[in-house]
Amino acid sequence: DNYVISSFVFSSGKDVKPSDSVKADFQVWTIEDSAKTVIYSSHKDNVVVPEGEENLVWFKWLVPTDLDSRQVFGTVTFTKGGTELTQSTTKLHITDKPDSTVPDTNYSTEKIEPGRNPGQENKYTSWSVWEFTTGKFVKKTYSLDFSSSELLVTPGEGVLYFTDDDGKYVIKSGYGISARLTLSYSQACPSDMISHSDYCIMLYPEFEYKETLNSFDTMEKTGTNEFMLKQNPIAENSSRIHFTPLSFPDGEYTVRAQYLMWTPKGEFRVSLNSSSILIDLDAYKDWYYGTKKGN
Repeated sequence: DNYVISSFVFSSGKDVKPSDSVKADFQVWTIEDSAKTVIYSSHKDNVVVPEGEENLVWFKWLVPTDLDSRQVFGTVTFTKGGTELTQSTTKLHITDKPDSTVPDTNYSTEKIEPGRNPGQENKYTSWSVWEFTTGKFVKKTYSLDFSSSELLVTPGEGVLYFTDDDGKYVIKSGYGISARLTLSYSQACPSDMISHSDYCIMLYPEFEYKETLNSFDTMEKTGTNEFMLKQNPIAENSSRIHFTPLSFPDGEYTVRAQYLMWTPKGEFRVSLNSSSILIDLDAYKDWYYGTKKGN
């Protein structure tokens, strides 16, 4: 149930201009009852490429909701005057978007070994295509830049905290954090060259930023370009918070968000690391079981 982009490479041993009327026919298909069933089809006219070069030919299409775990193929056929020039087929790996929720915090005093490095951010992508303009070939580069996006992490509602000399929040482990992802991007490309998804996930250091199911949280879209954590049923007022592990060692606590979209270059995962919260001590320093003497 998302628009995606499938791309293919076209090349030729000689110039291919619009006057050559090369066409690209695209089909998404599968096998049902030993017969080929076409799920989607489209075509592009006047495919071009300079001699000895390669060009991207791409198609944006809507993935039906009933294709999860099905073996699906994408085939492009380039023809000229009804004669086939070349054909290419690729497997399309289609999966339902997993709805993942990390388990409840384990209130254990055994220290964990968290992942301290969330990985490199991925906020920029570009791709190039050949176009034939005013009688000559021109290689144009298009791009997307998410550098102005922000993943802000703050102490959860009601959590006691202070800020250090650098302005960083300091909390005890075992308390909750709130996270808000605001996507902002500059677009140096036509809108039909990109496809957005509403799928965004949050990765955590206590799970070493793994993308395995139930090691990350699926975020909820709360605005046009805004994502937040889902409401937490075990939090007071079902606040949108993630509880840090009680056993998380002192030091920086950084989360990572990944947002999914597509371009003619392929699937693009926007990856943003959060501002860091500092962990100092744990919630046991605030709460304890008392005993009462006598009857």
